[in-house]
Amino acid sequence: DLQGYFTAYEHMIKDDLDLVVHLGDYIYENSGRDGLSQASLFRSALNKEELEALAKACSIVEIPRGTVLMKQGDPPSNMYVLLEGAASITITHPNGETEEVAISATGDVAGEMSLMTGANRTATVTALTEMRVLEITKSDIEGMLKHSPQLLERFSKVLAQRQHELDEAAHRKSSAQAVEVDLLARMKSFFARAFGG
Repeated sequence: DLQGYFTAYEHMIKDDLDLVVHLGDYIYENSGRDGLSQASLFRSALNKEELEALAKACSIVEIPRGTVLMKQGDPPSNMYVLLEGAASITITHPNGETEEVAISATGDVAGEMSLMTGANRTATVTALTEMRVLEITKSDIEGMLKHSPQLLERFSKVLAQRQHELDEAAHRKSSAQAVEVDLLARMKSFFARAFGG
């Protein structure tokens, strides 16, 4: 009975607004942490405490259907962990043709390679449905790196493995170790401020 739920909620608000606020904060933080732990980049690179710290630093955002989250060629400012909904990933070829190359859904991350390396966006990401996402900014990552500089190497290892798998799928030759060294160098340059540079 939905009406009973709302009545109980109204009484909670009247009786203890602080409890309602803390309950909302708890649900919000857990939703962010759960979303991060579903995403392989963060699940593989972060421990439980680091996941919780990052979840607290990030924002959960509601995205309307049809919204362009990032556009091919633009500089990076954030990445998104998809908590609910789906997004179309498209690339525009030099001849102007647009091709859908993937659909991302709950648990996927969009924009991580650009945000972690400073490279311009390689694809356009558009919401196919209404979405809830966890938005992670460069400053969120910098804050973590200031406290744990070794995270950069863990992130680069995960991203390098992923890039190597993409290269193999596209029949491009690459060395996982060479990709990791290149990514780590680009990441150190992009996040130099976190290391006092």
